Amino acid sequence: MDTLVRHAKNGTITHQMKAVSCAEGIDPEIIAERIAAGRIVIMQRGDRMTGIGAGLSTKINVNLGTSTGKIILEDEIKKVRIAEEFGADTISDLSMGGDIDAIRKAIIKNSLCLSPPSRSTRRLLKGA
Repeated sequence: MDTLVRHAKNGTITHQMKAVSCAEGIDPEIIAERIAAGRIVIMQRGDRMTGIGAGLSTKINVNLGTSTGKIILEDEIKKVRIAEEFGADTISDLSMGGDIDAIRKAIIKNSLCLSPPSRSTRRLLKGA
């Protein structure tokens, strides 16, 4: 399996790099160069991609999660909704207590960020 880093080092522009390029208004070749140099990463969940790193717009990441002392799934879901309401670009679950797989599935299920990509992103991903 080839990684984005390997593609970038080989000079191949992937659809992920094109999507971030379009969202950020930066040439895809520059995105690839910075990925190859370790200065940009692309976070992806399904068809949603977010570029993070040198020369890209600032992103808001929210960390949440249960602890061994407090495991209340409803609180974590509320945190997800608040994070989305205030424009979080990424959400990281750092849960350490409880049934972590079930907690993460519930967080993803309740996340509004699972909305489909925009029409322009779908066109870009299809190569149109």
